Amino acid sequence: MKKRDRPNFLSEDFWENRPEDKPFFQYCRLGSSHASVFKLTPEDARKARSSLLSDDELHDPNEVPVPSFVPDTPLFRERMALFYDALTNVDKQVGEILDQLEEQGQSEDTIVVYWGDHGTGYPRGKIHAYDDGLNIPLIMRFPEKYRHLSPAAPGSAVDEPVLHMDLCATTLQLAGIPVAEHIQSRNLCGPNRDEPREFVCSARDRLDNNPEVIRTIRTKKYRYMRNFLPHQPYASFYPDGGFFAKVPEEGTPERAFWETSCLPGKQKVHDPDGVFLMLGPPVMIKFGR
Repeated sequence: MKKRDRPNFLSEDFWENRPEDKPFFQYCRLGSSHASVFKLTPEDARKARSSLLSDDELHDPNEVPVPSFVPDTPLFRERMALFYDALTNVDKQVGEILDQLEEQGQSEDTIVVYWGDHGTGYPRGKIHAYDDGLNIPLIMRFPEKYRHLSPAAPGSAVDEPVLHMDLCATTLQLAGIPVAEHIQSRNLCGPNRDEPREFVCSARDRLDNNPEVIRTIRTKKYRYMRNFLPHQPYASFYPDGGFFAKVPEEGTPERAFWETSCLPGKQKVHDPDGVFLMLGPPVMIKFGR
């Protein structure tokens, strides 16, 4: 690939200036699937989609999955299709990064880690304390010479709770750097791999001008949540120029979503979307297995 053809997330200067006799650490930020895709008008969404992929790679708004807690409207479906288009674009960008490693002769000497900084950007996802906001991708690729450091065989899924901060101790250990005792981070790889966490803790506080006080604990089977300001409107992060440019009219699905996380007239025991949240004493939400 010629230098002028390289996307901006591939740093040509890095490879030109890197000492060839020393290990390296490179960080690439991929922003195609940013939450802003869920704040576009249908017209802007279609315009943005057309510049990402070929026509046969675009996702049909009529066929995209719609979470049970979001109003099933043409606007949301258009945005969701754009989101899946953006994810496909990210896949292509990751492929270009891996190709660059091959070009530099570094593929078999480099451990690659792919992760996201938060959950999906649709309403009740990013910045919320539910699984949709806190569940992130985490993929590690170990070349054959370093496969003994991997926590599992190639293509396997490791079913245990992890936190973003665990990448700190993991990276330090892989680089041979001691991890300070005060660091609340867990090493995920290698012979000094730490024991799995029994649970992880998360929080939601101020967001822009919206004060929130929510705490949550997640185990493999359960999520416990406590909202210290339950009187606040549920969709406090939005208006977003789309669903909640103004308070929705009473009796509409949009208003039900704005006011509460419970689906009107429905109670779900098997609750992968986490919508069966009862008012009153703290309750445990059991996720299907």
